[in-house]
Amino acid sequence: MYGKSTHIFVKVKKLLTLYSKCYSIFNSAEYINENLVGEFRSFVGQFLVTLRMDWPKFRISPKIHKLEDHMSDFLL
Repeated sequence: MYGKSTHIFVKVKKLLTLYSKCYSIFNSAEYINENLVGEFRSFVGQFLVTLRMDWPKFRISPKIHKLEDHMSDFLL
């Protein structure tokens, strides 16, 4: 049981770390340039690949869809 909970903890920690990188960019009060938007897209891609690989039965909510497909357009 301990090994399984540790494994889940590691997966959740990785996922939340990636999400926090996305959040820190889209919630920034600073000017966001093209390079930062590129980083944002990269972090979102990593976040969603991790989410889909580690939790394949997870259903993508409308908010996650908006993060993946639309948020970067609004950052510029």
